[in-house]
Amino acid sequence: MTKITNDLLRKKYGKDIKIYPPIVKNSKDVYILENKSKKFVIIINKKTSISRQFRFLKSNYFQKFLFDEGLNVANVEDIFEMDKKKLAAKHSFINGTKINILDEKTAYKIGKTVANFHIISSKKFTPEYPLKYKILSIADKLKSNLRIYTKFLSESNFRNLPKGICHYDLNLTNFMQTEDKIFLIDFDRWRYWPFACEIARFIRNTPHKQEIINGYQSVRPLTTAEKEYLQKELPELKL
Repeated sequence: MTKITNDLLRKKYGKDIKIYPPIVKNSKDVYILENKSKKFVIIINKKTSISRQFRFLKSNYFQKFLFDEGLNVANVEDIFEMDKKKLAAKHSFINGTKINILDEKTAYKIGKTVANFHIISSKKFTPEYPLKYKILSIADKLKSNLRIYTKFLSESNFRNLPKGICHYDLNLTNFMQTEDKIFLIDFDRWRYWPFACEIARFIRNTPHKQEIINGYQSVRPLTTAEKEYLQKELPELKL
């Protein structure tokens, strides 16, 4: 941690705040802070280009939307500017662990979590970005529509699949578990896409895929088109 970052965090949250060593990633640093036995998370976006700032805002706005709709995700409590125009976000702390070994019970819970996520993300999400990001927001939407249209042309059954905002990076490292809940994390890559495509992509190389599907369907039953798609992609599934 640089002295500048340390000073800025202490100026914002108090000189007595405890700052744990950061988790350093390619595009961001993740800090856990503790004040009076209460922990929270600060994520600092290391990229300063306006396109990278927009991507950071986009992921945090969507995560806040999911939290407000009742999904088990960390709450985005604040978004602010750090030094050199770096954006940062304050998240609530999830007192959980990564899923290292997947068993049938946990796989079923993960399936239910993904289904709840898809139900919520099928709702209308219309974030209001600050003025300087408006053009990027419009370009991002046009890019999404073009991606969908191109897929329509190449795969005829694609158009019949229910669509919404997909995580687009579902893997076991993006789930955390507490004693009684499964939390979904890391929404940097979300995009508008068919839910069945996301499911197939996620479970293809994941153990206990049948239990994941069973948990999913206990919350959100698959449509006929989705079953046909998944059966073609993963013939071993029982749907």
